[in-house]
Amino acid sequence: MAYSGFMRARYVLVVAAAHLASAGLGQSLNDMMVTGDKAMMMMPPTVASEGQVEHLAWSSDGRYLVLQRAVLKLSGRRLAELMLHPPTGPTNPDEFYESRLEAYDVETGNRKTVISRPGQTSLWGAWAGGRPVYLAFVRTKPTRPDQKEGTSLLRYDAANGVSSIVWSSSTPYAETHLFLSPTLPTGFAVLRPEDGVPQAMGLDGDLRPVGSPVAFADFGARTPFSYWTEDGTRLVAVEGHMEEESRTYRQTFRTFDPRTLTSAMPKDRPKPYSPPTTLQANVVTQRLGTPRDRTFSVGLLTGGEAQGPVADRKEPDPPGVVDLEVERVEVSPTGRHVAYTHKGIAMVRELVEVPRSVYEQARNAAARVEALSKGKQCALALLMFAADNGDKLPSNKDDWAKAIEPYLKNASLLEGFVYTYGGGFMTEIGSPATQEIGYVNAPGGRAIVYADGHVRFVADGGAT
Repeated sequence: MAYSGFMRARYVLVVAAAHLASAGLGQSLNDMMVTGDKAMMMMPPTVASEGQVEHLAWSSDGRYLVLQRAVLKLSGRRLAELMLHPPTGPTNPDEFYESRLEAYDVETGNRKTVISRPGQTSLWGAWAGGRPVYLAFVRTKPTRPDQKEGTSLLRYDAANGVSSIVWSSSTPYAETHLFLSPTLPTGFAVLRPEDGVPQAMGLDGDLRPVGSPVAFADFGARTPFSYWTEDGTRLVAVEGHMEEESRTYRQTFRTFDPRTLTSAMPKDRPKPYSPPTTLQANVVTQRLGTPRDRTFSVGLLTGGEAQGPVADRKEPDPPGVVDLEVERVEVSPTGRHVAYTHKGIAMVRELVEVPRSVYEQARNAAARVEALSKGKQCALALLMFAADNGDKLPSNKDDWAKAIEPYLKNASLLEGFVYTYGGGFMTEIGSPATQEIGYVNAPGGRAIVYADGHVRFVADGGAT
């Protein structure tokens, strides 16, 4: 097992080196992140769903990804016709949209439609802990004009690909909530009628409803902030209130047992469940300094310890850039994959763990490649300047940077370049191949620029 991990780390280092050579410094290092004594490399993304994804969620084993899509059924031509000739009467949204619940297997790459409904119906649900079973409440359409919308509970077992409706009701519930344990195949549902006391429905060990919904007034008039206990056996509801006399804000905790649907008031605050992976993913919105003042979003992947105050860290580890123009991003519970939506398309990237030294080697190699490239660009700019100015190089005592800037792609190539030559005619240089005219510092040495335009990296100590 240790040998396999070592070989995988070596393979990743080879891939990283090839990626550095083909993609350049910025992109390759963005694909890696560091946390503590290890680094994570994000492999190239694969498409999990074609587009219009509004929600995604991982199973507890990190193998399956559920996605909800609101698919526009109109073709481009039909949509253009409707824009040019809008309908005069009322339209039925069921004709234009279809809500789909899809499942994606990251190991096989297979995709499956779990359920589809006409219109923009909410199909969001939750994965159970301990088993790859997904539950979701679905609104059912009436079959007669005098009927109202009903409610059904969908159960999808990703291990065998079987989906079925395990419970149905003609009651039009205003809200439906699923509370499933993150560690055990247990939980319960809370349903809120349009008017009346909230109801609860227990689930058995196979995550199927037990009996009919019963009154559940203890859960409160609305869903409070809640979390599962450390072992995943009880749900903790947190309610806060302000004491008028002391003007002190206090919180009360109530635990709910999903097996008996009973509640209790613990003496101490129960410890919350903590996911096994320490990786964190979030979307950061950046604003460009352009006349249009455009904004764009970046999906970032960081280590758990990197979430603390910046002042507490001398040098925070750099995050990994999942992608640009990201709407949502989720790390799998096992920390082996990250899923995100890019312009509505669901993408998945595998995360490969390697020692931190691998990242540092890749970073230093990339910095050396960048130094060599920057030195080469500056060398060419100096030679072009000399060709246009009587075959004479500028003096390092003059404003040489301003002189050669027009010969560079951009002024940033001058950053870090040290020009050491005193100036003069090229014909006066006895050996251009050995005459140093400048250098760029890099980890472990310097990229030295010579008068004939070639550049080579010389390590500290003189080794090439």
